[in-house]
Amino acid sequence: MMMLVAALVLAACPAKQDQQTTPGDASGSTASTAGESASAEVTADQPGAGDGTAPQFVASIAPLGMILSELCAGRAEVSVLLPPGASPHTYEPLPSDLRAVEQARAFFYIADVLDGWAAELGTGNTFAVGALVPDELRLELTAHDHHTHAHDGHGHEESGHAPPDHEHGAPGHDHEAHEPAHDHAAGESMFDPHFWTSPRTVQAVLPQLAAELARLDPAGQAVYEANAARFVDELAALDTELAAQLDPLAGRQLLLFHPSIMYFMRDYRLELAAVIEPAPGKEPSARMIADLMNLARQLKLTAVFSEPQLPRGPAETIAAEAGLALFELDPLGGVADRETYAELLRYNAGVLTEALAARPAE
Repeated sequence: MMMLVAALVLAACPAKQDQQTTPGDASGSTASTAGESASAEVTADQPGAGDGTAPQFVASIAPLGMILSELCAGRAEVSVLLPPGASPHTYEPLPSDLRAVEQARAFFYIADVLDGWAAELGTGNTFAVGALVPDELRLELTAHDHHTHAHDGHGHEESGHAPPDHEHGAPGHDHEAHEPAHDHAAGESMFDPHFWTSPRTVQAVLPQLAAELARLDPAGQAVYEANAARFVDELAALDTELAAQLDPLAGRQLLLFHPSIMYFMRDYRLELAAVIEPAPGKEPSARMIADLMNLARQLKLTAVFSEPQLPRGPAETIAAEAGLALFELDPLGGVADRETYAELLRYNAGVLTEALAARPAE
């Protein structure tokens, strides 16, 4: 792993990127304040009440930190490695990232296909949360998803299960090799790791995730279980809210820069027209851009969607040449107004509502 940058301990809150969360402050990072009703303080009879003993957990990316912070509220502290604006597909960890992981009670990441760099930082207690997604809720990506129109109108449907080679749910797994994210041959499928964009899927993951936290910190079991029950209820309410908001858009087709919200699209009955980027970090060819512009005209699309963590150039070109409006979806958040899980999903629902309001579904 090439490390050329001086140490910088990363947390999810932009205002605190240069420091660790402080003991006794359960809201010491953006992730730690995730969720609207998460407790912001550690009570005096629990570890961390000013004595520096609060369990420390590290998450690879902001959405995972948001989820963990909901479960850890009032008990433990959560920090995030990936800085705002960075892509988990292309990030290169810093020496300070390794130190943060080594000092934590446990390290949580998504899956090798997304943040495999995080897996390589792992020590004894490293946990791949993507392995907790139930089989019936898993989605898969294929090379087809990256650049071809979903002709059957179901580009986001389930197509099977993640390949077993990179499903490492057990802490302490020895990660010997990690394939580049989304680097696979045409027609080959792989686990879509962006499960957090679906509140329904997150609900299904919570019981096992809370159990893992309790295994790591047995004295906090009651707190983790109570927080999980509360968060499940909040997610159910959020899902009902988003379903009502997005119901008028059901069946609409999206031209995405990257297939990062497929679980969200499945929940709220949105369809995939095509994606621009054939693989993370690999910009589409001129021929592909021309094909996408023709497709946008054929389908009478009105918008194209970029992401803040990835280059906007190809999406800007398509928008300008095909006469489309350019909007920005954010799969990761961790910035102002997208610091909690609910804020992140509401932001994306709002973007889609605005972008697709110009034309009713046909």
